[in-house]
Amino acid sequence: GRDPGGERRPGRRLARGPRAGGPDGGGVAARADLHAHTQASDGDLTPEALVALAADRGVAVLAVTDHDTMAAVPAAAAAGAARGVRVVPGVEVSVRTPR
Repeated sequence: GRDPGGERRPGRRLARGPRAGGPDGGGVAARADLHAHTQASDGDLTPEALVALAADRGVAVLAVTDHDTMAAVPAAAAAGAARGVRVVPGVEVSVRTPR
């Protein structure tokens, strides 16, 4: 889902990740949001606020995938380490094709 400003909201339409637990695969399914933007591109939240929101909504894995920059990843990773959210670095790359 997206909020009125177009920002993807962590915790909505989440993919189910691998099950945590023992080698038999038992345990609780991890929640993941694999597409989130920060203020480094077209998102509304700072990296720290995005991670906090994700943690509050039970997201265990969060991919920070800003447009054409990975500038927010270090701050998001630090916030994730503090909040128990695994931050996956990513980027959306803009391309233009010749006409």
